[in-house]
Amino acid sequence: MMRAACAFLAAACLVLSVTVYPASAATSMSSLQNKLDKISASIKQHKTELNDAKKKEAAAKALESELKEKVSVTLLPSTMHVS
Repeated sequence: MMRAACAFLAAACLVLSVTVYPASAATSMSSLQNKLDKISASIKQHKTELNDAKKKEAAAKALESELKEKVSVTLLPSTMHVS
């Protein structure tokens, strides 16, 4: 009687593990894939933002250089006349 109960319990556990775990594993994999997709999208967005920021920084540096050149050219003749 005890062996039959143990065998039944073992069979029940085996059936339960075969039916429950694959479904939860698939759900878990799906959940992980969704998280991975969100992280990938976030990384892509951050790369785009970083590239935009680099372009703006380069444009700002170019403008700064241009303005410094114009200021020095503008100040140069007036300092020559003062002397």
